[in-house]
Amino acid sequence: MPLRLIHAEPITPGKIDRHDVARGMGVHLGPAERATIRAAPGATVEPFHLVGPQVPK
Repeated sequence: MPLRLIHAEPITPGKIDRHDVARGMGVHLGPAERATIRAAPGATVEPFHLVGPQVPK
């Protein structure tokens, strides 16, 4: 599953990209995906982590 920024274009899996984001934007990660989030110099990051329920098989 590709990593997608809400209100942005899809990102190619396995590719390292830097994306500047604005307040209110988010990231969707699949089970095996990861991301590093860093604040710009002089800025802060306030994470909001939402975990959805596992869908029964």
